[in-house]
Amino acid sequence: MFLKSNTCVELTNMENFWSKILFQVGSFQISGGQLTLGILLVLGLLILDWLVLFWILPKLFRRFQVEQARRRQVRRRFQPLFLYGIVLSWMWVSKMDHTLYEDQIRRINVSTLIQGLMLWQIAFIVDLILGRVILRGFFKAQENLKNPILMGGTSGLQRTWNTSNRYIKYAVYVMTCLFLLRLFNTDFTFFEGKIGKNLYALRISNVLGAALVILLAQLVIWIVVHLFLGNFYRRRNINIGSQFAFNQLVNYLVYFVAGLIALHFVGVNITVIAGGAVALLVGVGIGLQQTFNDFFSGILLLFERSIEVGDWVEIDGLVGKVRRIGPRTSVVQTRDNRSVIVPNSMLVVNNVTNWSHGDDLARFR
Repeated sequence: MFLKSNTCVELTNMENFWSKILFQVGSFQISGGQLTLGILLVLGLLILDWLVLFWILPKLFRRFQVEQARRRQVRRRFQPLFLYGIVLSWMWVSKMDHTLYEDQIRRINVSTLIQGLMLWQIAFIVDLILGRVILRGFFKAQENLKNPILMGGTSGLQRTWNTSNRYIKYAVYVMTCLFLLRLFNTDFTFFEGKIGKNLYALRISNVLGAALVILLAQLVIWIVVHLFLGNFYRRRNINIGSQFAFNQLVNYLVYFVAGLIALHFVGVNITVIAGGAVALLVGVGIGLQQTFNDFFSGILLLFERSIEVGDWVEIDGLVGKVRRIGPRTSVVQTRDNRSVIVPNSMLVVNNVTNWSHGDDLARFR
């Protein structure tokens, strides 16, 4: 009975402390429970800060051989994020949140601004880690390989890294803008009206969503080509021409699917486009017959592989090395180091001598 009475007294004292008002200024007050919960949240954030700065990040830096200046830059980016987290936690615990703006559609509080700052800081960190740490480490590792995944030597690696880093940056910040629009409940309308029998509205979120799909498509192509297919090419010792052909086909496929998804984001009915495209292609095809001929000739070259990137060819007296097979034209570099733009249809229809087809042996006189 004595132990049971002591337990009841302790529980009663704890309940009293939990509900007791320890601090009050006007309508603002903090109880013992709120103070305890706030301290626990701050301790949790400090522990998370320590784990990130002194355990997770050092492992990441060693894995990708990050220089000291970049390490300090990444650590500095994390400090405001934890500060915002502490302030936001105390505001949530104490229920102290002042309304800055309110109308019939949206309500913006101090906590809303802090959440927006946290989202933007997270975007900085993700961009920095993905582009300047992980991606940079991958390309630095490629420079040390005898047979790198990417073509073009050190300058080609640098150009590809700059392009990939730029796409990552755009994708991260476009996604952040979408989150901010949802957070602030702000979505501007560019166009609103009636198209045919249907009402149509084009908002900024639709445009950003479509742009994000295209950017993510580019990142998907980069991951598939350089991480998965690149290792496969190196293991099987596949020549550069075959690599280029397959990579181009992957590009066309991914962009085609991404284009359909982007059209869906902006509210365009795909079935309507498919029906109208037939009539449109009939009219446009007459005027752009040669362009379509070059385009499908380029696809035929990629599939047939009678001429590949890296082959020495002779077309109407022009001798040069095929540097690129694009959607409509190909680039042939002559022995005088001149780049000649050749329509793809010429490589398919005309008589072309491929000195590299089959093997590299040839007789000259």
